[in-house]
Amino acid sequence: MKLLSRVSLLFAAVLFIGACSAKADTMLFFTITGPKTFIFELPTQPTINPYNGDSDVGFLINPINLMIDGNPSNDFMAFYLGGGENGGALAIFNSTVDDVIALTGIQLFSGSVCNPVFAAQGPVVLPDFDTGDSYTLTISKNPPSVPEPSTMLLLAAGLLPLGLLAKRLF
Repeated sequence: MKLLSRVSLLFAAVLFIGACSAKADTMLFFTITGPKTFIFELPTQPTINPYNGDSDVGFLINPINLMIDGNPSNDFMAFYLGGGENGGALAIFNSTVDDVIALTGIQLFSGSVCNPVFAAQGPVVLPDFDTGDSYTLTISKNPPSVPEPSTMLLLAAGLLPLGLLAKRLF
């Protein structure tokens, strides 16, 4: 019986340590400010639908949590190669496929358009190709999320009986 309880405690400890060290794909937080404000998230290595990747031009992607002037949006965006003098462009489109902004300037990703890799950078000033307005782009890493106190309380409530059981058995 003692061996079973020791193995159970060891298994519980491994699960606890594994849950604490689990790490999701690194997300980057994009902020574009100017006449309009755009906020969205993308993974550092987003998965590109093969139908959206074009090795000569760029790729389309649906950003995560896109906010335009504080309002949630289901719009999509395109990242292009060769859109500006330094090699890149970003366009955000609305659902009617009219562009909301078309920024030109530095290349915002490395790798190929079928396997892009984003990195934190900025602030960078980019002009809108259509209007000439200036926008400031900042790409930063999201801070790690802090567990809610109720989550920690639930974890403690689950570990307390295991601790009492271990004390009684050993």
